[in-house]
Amino acid sequence: MVALQIMRIAPHRVTRLALVDTNARPDTIMRKAVRYLSNFAAARASDFDKLSKRSVSSLVHPSTPEDIRTEIAGMGARVGAKCYIRQNRAAAARKDLRPVLRSVTVPTAVIVGSADTVTPVKLSQEIHDLTPTSALHIIPDCGHLPPIEKPADLAVILLGLMAYMGAVMTLPGIAGFVLTMGIGVDSNVLIFERIKEEIEASRGVRASINAGFNRVFWTLVDTHIAALISVAFLFQFGTGPIRGFAVTLFFGLVSNLFTSIFVSKTLFELALGKRQQVAALSI
Repeated sequence: MVALQIMRIAPHRVTRLALVDTNARPDTIMRKAVRYLSNFAAARASDFDKLSKRSVSSLVHPSTPEDIRTEIAGMGARVGAKCYIRQNRAAAARKDLRPVLRSVTVPTAVIVGSADTVTPVKLSQEIHDLTPTSALHIIPDCGHLPPIEKPADLAVILLGLMAYMGAVMTLPGIAGFVLTMGIGVDSNVLIFERIKEEIEASRGVRASINAGFNRVFWTLVDTHIAALISVAFLFQFGTGPIRGFAVTLFFGLVSNLFTSIFVSKTLFELALGKRQQVAALSI
């Protein structure tokens, strides 16, 4: 919705467009009523965390692992009821943005999860049909949150869009990939060190893993956001090779953040799930 508003107000500033699980239609009267009722429930709720947990099932694919569901619920709880209400109000006030789509002339990726019930595939199909320069990408076994549910699939699509961005893949671009690998290693080392500290404190293996990931979460978020701010400046003010470095580093940072937090923990859970009792962990 924000991307289309920018496209409407300042189209000259947009060179490439990615619309992920987007709805260009205004809310129907029924949909507005549902939003107002949801806002009323959120404002009256004594425990917004429970509401956040219940909403997760409508956002993700049924096959989404439980640890990812828990993290999404936690993110919603941290955002809080006031932010949730403001977001619903903004969505309810959305104008019909379909006329904007017909004027889009930049390369556009329209991306949607195959099982998205919030913005169903037919809405993305409509956006694709109305946008002359678009390509429709349907991510299988995915709900409304591709960046969290299917970060690797989304990264592949965005890397394809990157080919149109005028970012030259030279040695600086390759350096961006190499730096991404280093950041990935550093993130996992940080996670492992936190887990080792918990194990040394005589906590159980499973409890140590959960505590280690919880302790390192905000550290990883802070460092990656700081790096992404630097990347934004490089892309805005740099030329071809520098922009190539910035683009590759951007996608690397985004994918690394999700894989470090979600994929790594999922692999731990899969490995430990095959064992009934785990007395020790080798890191």
